[in-house]
Order: sequence, then structure tokens, then C-alpha cells
Amino acid sequence: QAIENGLKVADKPADYQHIGCIHGHFLPLKYLLLADARPTVFITWMRDPIERLVSHYHYWYAVYDPDSTDTRPLHRRVVEEQWSLEQFCLSDAMRNLYSQLLWGFPLERFDFIGITEHYADDLSAFSQAFLGRELPARVRNPRQSPRPEADELGGLLRARVAKWHAADCELYRRALASRAARHLDASSVGR
Repeated sequence: QAIENGLKVADKPADYQHIGCIHGHFLPLKYLLLADARPTVFITWMRDPIERLVSHYHYWYAVYDPDSTDTRPLHRRVVEEQWSLEQFCLSDAMRNLYSQLLWGFPLERFDFIGITEHYADDLSAFSQAFLGRELPARVRNPRQSPRPEADELGGLLRARVAKWHAADCELYRRALASRAARHLDASSVGR
């Protein structure tokens, strides 16, 4: 049985015959060849990369457990060395994470890209299109402030961070364009 995130993963298409869904944080490229062997749907969710980066920074500080053996070295280093938000956002290690995760996998190959900033609407569109029913939107770990997290960066630093993460900002822009096209297609169906 194929399972992601630390557990056994099948390595040939026949190993997936009883698998209905694989989910988690992984490189989608590793399953691209599976699409040649059986019908496969690729779905992802994206968030504004600058907002995601700032959220990631605060999350790492909030959940850090110095006694955990599961804490990754970079996470440990960021917290124990008390990196500033600026240092975190402009580090080589955190640069263009979307581009790293989607390496070798064209954005156009996704059958659906949800946008976190439009979570309820996109979850509704996803669940209707792929599950044939409505799923309730559930929010965990909500932002405490009504202001976007990236506002913490200020204008000049935000511009530097956006430039440093230009590849991710471009991917996100394209994902937003894909979402807009999906909405145009959906509105034209009713005509």
C-alpha cells in the first residue's frame, strides 16, 4: 500500500492498484509516470508565497520542541540561533520552496489548484468537481490578526523578499490566473 510522509511508498504502477488517494507534502514529479499507467488526478493548494513564508517562520517558533528527535536540522537552527524574520525570508534555505517542490512538474499538469486565500470557495469548487458533493470548510490554526502576515515585513523588505522569491511569486501569479480561468469557465457553463 502506498503511503507518503515517512511510510512505505509503492514503486511500480501495479503497486497502486488498490490506492485511491496519495496526499501529503512531496514532489509530485515522483507520481507523474503513474499517470501513464492509470487515470491520475493531480491537485495542489497554494498560498501567497510571502504570506506562506511569514506564517512558516512563526509556525516554526510556535511548535518548536528542543527535545524532539523529529525536528529537522534547519528548523532547530532557525529557532536556536534566533533568526530574525528578515534573515529567515532572505535565507538560501527557504528560497523559492514552491519551485523546489514543483521541480520538473509543470503547473499546467495540475487538474486543480486551490488558492488558500480563497479557501472556502475553492474547497467548494474542488469538492463539487472531484467528489460530487460539498465538503464543509474547516479552518485550523487561523491567523490571529486580520492583517496579512506579510504586512510585518514593511514595504521595502517585502519588495526585497518578493524579488528573492521571484520564481515562487511567478508560480503563484500563474496559479491565480488558472483560478481566474476556472471561474470564467464555470460562469460560461451556465449561459
